[in-house]
Amino acid sequence: MKKSAVIIIVMLITVIFSACSNKNSETLTTETATQEVSETVSGNEENKVLEVYEKVQQAMIDKDIDALDRIIKDGTVFTHMSGKTQTKEEYFGEIADGTLNYYKYKIENCNITVNGDTATLKADVTLTAKVYGISGSWTLNVNPHFEKINGEWIYCN
Repeated sequence: MKKSAVIIIVMLITVIFSACSNKNSETLTTETATQEVSETVSGNEENKVLEVYEKVQQAMIDKDIDALDRIIKDGTVFTHMSGKTQTKEEYFGEIADGTLNYYKYKIENCNITVNGDTATLKADVTLTAKVYGISGSWTLNVNPHFEKINGEWIYCN
């Protein structure tokens, strides 16, 4: 498999998912993973950061560009496994046009560090997706950053 064909956003990566006939079972899998992660995350602010990360993941699945735009800071740059970088607008465009199709995510080994109005989430995230025509599941070691603005956590880098 060509390296350039296996480009996955390190976010979510994110990044991540269109509707399909078995979406309910996919959502159940995502919710189950979320419950397991929530049990390992302690603290109110840490849980809020995890909730934002999960909202990003679900918005990618749903192709909800408006939700992504609200919870991802302007100027955020996304980096693929290949090292390719994209602006927020470029990344959203590829989600919207079907180049990036995300179906399911599972978060494991989650550790969230909050320092005032900034936070970092470190986790292993398994994404099931079809990207650039290649379908599969990939486990990524993610390290997204968050900033608290007007009392709300948003995804940034």
